[in-house]
Amino acid sequence: MSLNLRKLNPEANFGLLYATPTVIVALDLLLKLVGLLISVTIFPAAMVLSILLASLLLIFFPKSA
Repeated sequence: MSLNLRKLNPEANFGLLYATPTVIVALDLLLKLVGLLISVTIFPAAMVLSILLASLLLIFFPKSA
């Protein structure tokens, strides 16, 4: 959906999420989901660590497909 929005209106600025490849967004969400599950069951600080890892993933991987 985000790729289609960019094609329909190329002048609009949709931010980093819409410029990031779908694989990277899926990994970002997966890391956060795993962190949430671990923080609820075993280790409360896991959510902070998963957000840190997901942020690093978005920073260091290419922003175009």
